[in-house]
Amino acid sequence: MSTAVKVLSSVIAFIICLVVILPFFISSDDILAQVSSQVEKQTGRSLFIDGEKKLSFFPALVLELNRVRFANLPQGSRKDMATMTSMQIHLPWMSIFSKQLNIEKFIIIEPDILLEVDDKGAANWQFIPANNSTSNPKASSPGQKSTADAIKPQHQSMSLPEGFDLQLGQIEIQNGTITYLDKQKNVSQQSIKLDRLNLAILLPSLHQALKINGEIRYAEQVFSLASTLSTPIEALNRQSFTLSIALTSALANFNYNGKITNLGEDIRGTLNLSGDSVKNIALWQKLPLEAQTQAFNQFSLTGNLHLNNNILRLNQLNASLDVLSVKGEADLHLTTPPYIRSDIHLGILNLTPYLPPKNKAAPEPDTEKSPPPSPAEKEAPSDEQAQPIVWDKTPIDLAALGAINADLKISSEQLKLNDITLGANQLNISLKDKRAAIALTQFNAYQGQGKGKIKLDASTTPYQLNTEFSLSGIQAQPLLRDVIGVEQLIGSGKLNFSFTSHGQSLNDFINQLNGSISTELSDGAIKGVNLAALARSAKNLLSGNFDKMSLDKDFSQSEKTDFAALNGNFQFAQGISTNNQLTLVNPFLRVSGQGKINLPESHLAYRLSTRLVNSAQGQAGTEKTSGLTLPVKIKGPFHQLKIKADLKSEASEQLKQKAKDKITDKLKDLFGN
Repeated sequence: MSTAVKVLSSVIAFIICLVVILPFFISSDDILAQVSSQVEKQTGRSLFIDGEKKLSFFPALVLELNRVRFANLPQGSRKDMATMTSMQIHLPWMSIFSKQLNIEKFIIIEPDILLEVDDKGAANWQFIPANNSTSNPKASSPGQKSTADAIKPQHQSMSLPEGFDLQLGQIEIQNGTITYLDKQKNVSQQSIKLDRLNLAILLPSLHQALKINGEIRYAEQVFSLASTLSTPIEALNRQSFTLSIALTSALANFNYNGKITNLGEDIRGTLNLSGDSVKNIALWQKLPLEAQTQAFNQFSLTGNLHLNNNILRLNQLNASLDVLSVKGEADLHLTTPPYIRSDIHLGILNLTPYLPPKNKAAPEPDTEKSPPPSPAEKEAPSDEQAQPIVWDKTPIDLAALGAINADLKISSEQLKLNDITLGANQLNISLKDKRAAIALTQFNAYQGQGKGKIKLDASTTPYQLNTEFSLSGIQAQPLLRDVIGVEQLIGSGKLNFSFTSHGQSLNDFINQLNGSISTELSDGAIKGVNLAALARSAKNLLSGNFDKMSLDKDFSQSEKTDFAALNGNFQFAQGISTNNQLTLVNPFLRVSGQGKINLPESHLAYRLSTRLVNSAQGQAGTEKTSGLTLPVKIKGPFHQLKIKADLKSEASEQLKQKAKDKITDKLKDLFGN
């Protein structure tokens, strides 16, 4: 046998003996006792291994620990900050004799980690070394931090030994759970839980990229994670490092690429967020969001971000929601609730799809109580018949106003809200504690300009509403048609209104409406009534031509009364106006009116005094040149108004007496006395 073979055989025999004999001299309990002692010395907490401990030496040094526990703060909500079913650490033999700790594999099975902040602000992840115990008299001396201050969340400097490195071939986390609990917040916002953590972590060196891939679950939604951190040594030494994160799920996709400084105190980079349905996200978070089919679907957001002191700033912002697009800048304050400040520009903004859906279809009629419609009724087009106005009694849910506080400045080329259409406008919106203030500081609409304010307080019920608008150069017919569905008034001019109300449905707000509305219109007409025709009928009555009289009419869209000026002032109390005044000037008419407007019942009872002007001076005619005055009543539900001469009034009695005297005179001329 050669010398080389003898030497090799001796080495092999020595290694075999070492592997067999070494476990008898090295105790795993001794190793773990030292580890536990060092952990408690550095953190002030105890490390417990309640299960089986295994230490194997071949082919690598493998330490397996079962049922591991790490103690929590004494005042914590549970005894242990972290537990795990088992942990395995694979170490190459030679690495333990060098400054480099090279772990081939690190497997953690079912870790359960609790991160919590107690009601005094103490965080359980801030560790106090054992030599900084609370018994140290210096801790409470003047000018020194108290124990309570010491355990509050704070950044501590960290330095690694020169030349130190950590090489992890592979770390596996299987079925882990992380719970965050903040007792300083209200009960509904105290806890955040991530579970089903299944991650693979690769770290060849602290000086090379750290990669994390796998999945996590939050609120029953699974997210796939892919992340790369440039150089962990820089992160541990609180230097700047680059980070990329990609989170994908069925709800949304999120990507971030940028630089992080001082362990997250300052974050800069680019952001990309997109998804197919805002409604699904709201449903996932159990937020009330009742939306129409075409609203709150696809969304996207890109921009540059800067996060510092819990303020997220976005600039070069480009966002979209369905067909809407947004450009500008915004700040998001990560408070509870979050606060948003923005200055953004929209193109054409159609808010109609984002309003609560209109009433559902009316139920089928009860055929046992009401007869089926006749064939003629079935064939008649429904849109040819005026329909009664019914105010919606469906409760309006404004709970979502409390989800966020905001100060938003919005400008757009066009704003559409139901049938209301505005031109170029600027809108300021303030939301705070379920109180909304909306100011239209500038808008162009219906060939005119205006400004207005809306204040809505949903912090208590019933909701409180205040509105104030001032419009000039406005075309009345399209405005009133779009806002309240009334098309009878044509003309241009001023329109001012100021109202307050309270309630929880449209019906409530109409019934509790208080305020005033005034108008000054010119060169227009009132559709549906021909006061001139009624005046001619009155003249025929005066002349004795009874066959040409027509003093009782429906409101017909084919009729109209032209005017040179129409001024009105109406005061409302609980949706009803009895204190009002209306004046109309026509070349041959002078009209004044007063009566009762009942919005809750959609009913009008109004009386007009129509005076014929006998002078050729027309509008310039004075009272001395004015002739016959005819009282006229307009009465009925809004959708079925009737107009008739008030033949029972004192003026009508005088009119009839004049007609009787005229006829008597003619008879005397024919037959004598």
